[in-house]
Amino acid sequence: MNKQRKILLTFDYELSLGGKSGSVNNCILKPTNLILDILKKHHALGVFFIDITYLKRLEEVSIDYDQAKTDLIEIKNQINRMVNEGHYVFHHIHPHWIDATYNPEENQWDLIDRSKYTVYQLSESEREKVFSDSYRILTDITSQSSKPHSPDGFRAGGLYIEPFSSFKQFFIKYGIKYDFSTVPYLIKKHDFLFYDFSRCPEDPYYNFEDEAAIKDNEGRFKEFSITQFKLKGIRKIINGIYYRLNNLEGMRFTDGQSISIEYNSSDNSKSIKNYFVSDNLLSIELINPVLITLYKKIVKKNDYLHFISHPKLLSLLNLKQFDLFLDFINKKYQIEYDFKKFEIE
Repeated sequence: MNKQRKILLTFDYELSLGGKSGSVNNCILKPTNLILDILKKHHALGVFFIDITYLKRLEEVSIDYDQAKTDLIEIKNQINRMVNEGHYVFHHIHPHWIDATYNPEENQWDLIDRSKYTVYQLSESEREKVFSDSYRILTDITSQSSKPHSPDGFRAGGLYIEPFSSFKQFFIKYGIKYDFSTVPYLIKKHDFLFYDFSRCPEDPYYNFEDEAAIKDNEGRFKEFSITQFKLKGIRKIINGIYYRLNNLEGMRFTDGQSISIEYNSSDNSKSIKNYFVSDNLLSIELINPVLITLYKKIVKKNDYLHFISHPKLLSLLNLKQFDLFLDFINKKYQIEYDFKKFEIE
């Protein structure tokens, strides 16, 4: 049996993105510190996608509001910890932060305006600004760390990486080589909110040039697709019962509100089958005592796995299971956590 496994542990480092952003402490600082503690314990490497458009807005209001200034300092200190401990920190852009409204009384934000939810919806000058701001802020923060690295990776907010023509020139200009935004076979369609990953190759990581979902051996960019798994049958039923009985939704760290968007999707059928089978992105926020056995089986069957997780959506229960999961896979397999060491044909 092949004992080698390539495991990508990626995290979207962000507040909640709806009418109430939630607090920096609950959505970002507290859960991320616990994640970093677990990664350090198991000598595992993480990739953190920093919501830089938020940090730009936080910079702006921190001039006038002390609470915002404190949030900015603590976030920068935590990002420095990530880099000092050997983790990657990369670009993550949610453009609707441009129109977010700051509430100084609550030290939170209102992001209900979705008119600029994707990079595609921005003007050319707005795209240039969000990418230049992202590059400047990430470079400034990481340059102060003991182990600085180039911010040459990217994940699109909401995974909306299409059309790639909206991104390509900025990838080239700001030295972005790696993308982590696709999920094979996933499709979403709704006005400006869309992607079609049905054309993704079977290769879990590959070169591309003009579209992130289309392999091009001569392409200058590299895509690392996110792993999906099926939850079905009796395990799905038991997991649903466990979830409701233990109020797992209420156990999450976040104290904010998510944004609600209606769209047509490849996985939103209301047929009877969907009550017994669901497609899920591999994520730490789904690990619980019911699913950890399934996660172990997934590792056994696959030599590449890409987790996408959100600190704000985690709970102490998830983190405990994550700790146990890393302990199991590190003892059983030879794990490579550094995506830059994965062999790319």
